[in-house]
Amino acid sequence: SPSAVEIGRIIASTNDGLLHGASATLPLLPYQLARGNSQTFKASLNWGNYSGQALNVIVLVTDGSGATFQATTPFMNLTIARVDFHPEISVTNFNITVESKQSTTFVDLETITVDGSEVPVAPTLPIRLEPNGSVTFGVKRNWTDLQGKEVAVAVGTHQGYVAYATVTAPPKVLLSITSVSFN
Repeated sequence: SPSAVEIGRIIASTNDGLLHGASATLPLLPYQLARGNSQTFKASLNWGNYSGQALNVIVLVTDGSGATFQATTPFMNLTIARVDFHPEISVTNFNITVESKQSTTFVDLETITVDGSEVPVAPTLPIRLEPNGSVTFGVKRNWTDLQGKEVAVAVGTHQGYVAYATVTAPPKVLLSITSVSFN
C-alpha cells in the first residue's frame, strides 16, 4: 500500500450468500496499519453452521479497497446419536449419546440442555470429544413431566458448535389393580 490504511471491519461471506461480521477482534478495530507493515488479527466469528465449507474472509478498509482471502473451515459432524429413555428401569434418569463421526478436529462439550434447561450429567462436563469419538451421558433428571411429549435436547461446545435432537419420550405408564383374590 502506498500509504497507511485504517482497517474498519472483518467479515466473512458464506456459501448461502450471507455476510457475518466478527463479533470481536484483537487488536481492536478500527486499526491503523502503517505503510509496509502487516498485522495478524484474531477475529471471533461463530462459523459452526458452516463447518467444512469455504468462507471468504474480507477485510474492509476506510477510503479504499480491502483484501479477501478464502479459507475452508474444519469439518465437524457433531450429532446427538441417541436419546434413550428406559421406563422399565427408572424415570429419574436417561441417556444421551453424542458422536463426532468423520470430524477432523476435537470439541470440548460444555453444556447439555433438555427443553432449554441445563441438566446434570455423568460423566461431568466439560469433556473433550475426539474426532470420530462417542460418549454416552447419564442424565440425572426425573422425566415424568416429559412422558408422551416431544423433548428438545441440545449439546453445546466451547468452540461454538451445537447439536440438536428432538425425540418423543415414552408414554405414561398406568398401573392398575385388575383383581384381588383372597385364598
